[in-house]
Amino acid sequence: DAAAILAESKTLLAQGRYVRNLRKLVAAVAADPKNRELRKGLLEGAILTKDWKTAVAQIEPLRPFRDGEEPWMFYGAIALYETGALREARELTDRARPRLSRSPFVDYYIRKIQGSAPPG
Repeated sequence: DAAAILAESKTLLAQGRYVRNLRKLVAAVAADPKNRELRKGLLEGAILTKDWKTAVAQIEPLRPFRDGEEPWMFYGAIALYETGALREARELTDRARPRLSRSPFVDYYIRKIQGSAPPG
């Protein structure tokens, strides 16, 4: 049940159990690959564990991102930036930015993504 998995995911994230959360979501998406909510959860979980490959793999199935999905657009931008796809990262950041809540994490990545060079 996707709703139960997502509820457990929130609990695991609140407990700081990021790797366990990621494993559960990878399995859940493998079992239900068309479930958009599970993919969004996996994208977030992959960002928190810095599993850029898994994060990037969630972007295409989530496109086009919908209004209200700005946090996941931003997570996608982070993954794209960290894997060297700077132009695509900027495009997602530009779309998501007006509706993001400010935080040190958000500000850090906005500065990085809007900067001139990819990570390295």
